[in-house]
Amino acid sequence: MRLSEIIAIADRAYPDGDGVVQAYSENPEVQRGDTLAEFIALELKDVYDADGSSEDQLAEAVRAMLRARDQLDDVVAALENQ
Repeated sequence: MRLSEIIAIADRAYPDGDGVVQAYSENPEVQRGDTLAEFIALELKDVYDADGSSEDQLAEAVRAMLRARDQLDDVVAALENQ
């Protein structure tokens, strides 16, 4: 599986869509005002292994997004507890 295919999956799922995750992946130096979409694109690029199987690539992408979700959950919990 190519990185562009993984990015396309994330882009279709992203609620504020309109291709912003894809746009950050293709041209990260252009700021579009959506740092979460930028983060998703950069994180997926960082964990992508061109030599991995499609299954491994998707599993690693899922792990990366789960780690990010867990970290955001920790921040939310800390803010709620103040």
